[in-house]
Amino acid sequence: MTASALRDLVDVRRLIEGEALARAIPRRSDRDILAATHLQERIEIESDPAVLESLDAAFHAALYRPAENPRLLALIDDLRGEDRRPYHEQQPKTPIRKTWSRQHRDLLDAYRAGDAARAAACLDLHLSLLLER
Repeated sequence: MTASALRDLVDVRRLIEGEALARAIPRRSDRDILAATHLQERIEIESDPAVLESLDAAFHAALYRPAENPRLLALIDDLRGEDRRPYHEQQPKTPIRKTWSRQHRDLLDAYRAGDAARAAACLDLHLSLLLER
């Protein structure tokens, strides 16, 4: 994917995923928070790139699921499939994995607190990491 195409994709993902997050936060439950928390804990210890990719997708899906819009969630899933992160470069304890985990934790903290503005900022920062590789 060209740098220009990647920028366009990230711009669209910021809009779509930000909307899903904004819709989900007021509807989230303790169960949603717990599901995302457990997925993040698994992400932090996983070393298999294929499993890591699946867990990352599940983490974001868990955050967005309370939006209760299957079409929006399917669109996010399709967009995520257009550019795969280099999961093989994200082994535990590498700098990129530490950054990624910290961003997920920050996003999860804002989500848990119901702070939609902070969650949106965390998500935006997290997605911008796609442009730095």
